[in-house]
Amino acid sequence: MLRLSSSLRFALIITMSFVVSTWLATYVAVSIQSKELKQRLFQDTEYLARTLANNLSNHGVIALKKQIDDQMSFNQDGSILIRFWDKQSNSVYGTLPLATPFSGPTVINIPYLQSSTENEENDGIYYAYGIDMPNGKIVVARSGRWVTDTQELFSQSLMAGLGCAMVVIAMIAFLLTQKGARRLANIDSVLKLIASGDLSARCQISGASKDELHIVAIRINSTLDKLEGSISNLQQVSMDIAHDLRRPLTRLRLRLEQVLQNNGTNQPIEDEISHSIVELDQLSATFDAILHLAQIESGSQHVVLEPIDISALCYDIYETFEPVFEDSGRRLKLSCSTSIITINANYSLLQQAIVNLLENALRHTPPGSNTLLSLQQETDIISIIVSDDGPGIPKHERENVLKRFYQLDESRTSDSTGLGLSLVSAIIHRHEAELRLLDNEPGLCVQLIFSSSPY
Repeated sequence: MLRLSSSLRFALIITMSFVVSTWLATYVAVSIQSKELKQRLFQDTEYLARTLANNLSNHGVIALKKQIDDQMSFNQDGSILIRFWDKQSNSVYGTLPLATPFSGPTVINIPYLQSSTENEENDGIYYAYGIDMPNGKIVVARSGRWVTDTQELFSQSLMAGLGCAMVVIAMIAFLLTQKGARRLANIDSVLKLIASGDLSARCQISGASKDELHIVAIRINSTLDKLEGSISNLQQVSMDIAHDLRRPLTRLRLRLEQVLQNNGTNQPIEDEISHSIVELDQLSATFDAILHLAQIESGSQHVVLEPIDISALCYDIYETFEPVFEDSGRRLKLSCSTSIITINANYSLLQQAIVNLLENALRHTPPGSNTLLSLQQETDIISIIVSDDGPGIPKHERENVLKRFYQLDESRTSDSTGLGLSLVSAIIHRHEAELRLLDNEPGLCVQLIFSSSPY
């Protein structure tokens, strides 16, 4: 069985719909025109009949017969036929082969009547009008050939024009559907490549067309970008976990071996167990951070955004961390307006992002350093800024530190999991905000940039 392509089927459907609609339009147009032509033909026939009746009334039978003869001499093709019934002489006169007179408009059929010329045909249909006079009856009939010829000419012209238009419509529909079919084929090939494992395949995006397929292709590419990034992150996480968890596991094993050895000499093992518990707590914290980060990035964690007072949030965090900074020999300052500044955000996630930035400042700045938590508002842009005067992050490393488990060489000896800034980046991304790492000269300046709430 022959299977037509979707583009060809669509072109055929469009063409057939056009054919049906144009046929109906032609039928209605021809019917309306035919009605108008017949009405005009009856009007012309009535006018001639009344003209003959007036001549009979004013000039008598002889003048009427002469007028009939004049009409017949000018219409030898049989297009006009006249018959007069004279009551006085009880005779008939004229060329109309009609036995019984009538009054008013009537269509009569004279099938055996033919035109006198070879190039014309008479279909035998006449549109007649009869008038009853005191001294006789007059019937005038005009051939309907003019109506038929006009209808045929109009129909042929209209169908010829519509036929050309139908061909053009069919070609345009086919070309458009072919273009759509090519784009669908491209999308299908991309999906097949993705299914086979090639995550780098992308749909072609046409800059000229902005139709539904264009939008679908953009959304597919966006989805594939996220999918490729997620899989790449998964692969990277697997390697990072194997690399970064090897050291605490090794230390934990060595401590347990030491405990086993010391236990044989009856030495106290409380310190070793305590250190082992600390190592286990660090491992647990690392896995918790990995799980939390994965939930945020994958979207599996339901995030509710609602209007929150960011000024109050910053003040609460400052009140909590200021003593911690002071105890560590560092200083934390706050620069924040006391007025209410509202943004759409998730309170707990945004709180965690700011806390992570302050913990990074505590972890990576030397004693005596200063850290500033500030809030700025410019028109509809709100920025939460955490800046310090510590060693900072080199410009070429600022993109890398947002990756999971990535740590600068001087940070690898600390208790950091390498997930702090990754978690901040994921939270800011879920809020459709912007994260910037800038040079504080000296130190690091981290900006969280939000659009102000419409509420």
